[in-house]
Amino acid sequence: MDTTADTKKREKVVKEFFGHLKAIHSGKVEAIDKMLALWDDEGVVKLIGLYPYAGEFVGINAISVLYHNVARSAGMPLQLKGGKMKTTLAPRKFEIESIHSVGDKVVATWRTEITTSEKVGFEMSGGDTFYFKEGKISRDMCTMSTRPAEIKGFNLGSLSVNDIGRLALAAWAVV
Repeated sequence: MDTTADTKKREKVVKEFFGHLKAIHSGKVEAIDKMLALWDDEGVVKLIGLYPYAGEFVGINAISVLYHNVARSAGMPLQLKGGKMKTTLAPRKFEIESIHSVGDKVVATWRTEITTSEKVGFEMSGGDTFYFKEGKISRDMCTMSTRPAEIKGFNLGSLSVNDIGRLALAAWAVV
């Protein structure tokens, strides 16, 4: 039987997860070990969405590679608009909207900005459902909206569907 203390512990782990994730999105590789300490060795990250935002990372080694790729994506050079514009991926802004427990799971919703040095970009929303095993994250089912939203001061209208896909892929470093 689940207790209030169990629920609070799981929610605390999820808050720590997102604190480390923000640091990783900013390129802080030193946060990865702290992040991995929250995971069960057989954990799974499942990115649920339309191609190219889809994938599954099984086991602590695969999850480690994912987070290292995400950290490396901050400042990544990119070519957009059919290769005509060279730009750099900016560190992502990432804000949690809600964290709440549903039975023995924790569900979180968030918004993130994916932008470049050339002032193009967009905002996306999404959510994660976390499952636990002995106090550690055993599964993270992550979904992302398929609709990019405008950010004041950034150009979204001139981006092609392919450009949006390239930016999203680079930001999540799924490849």
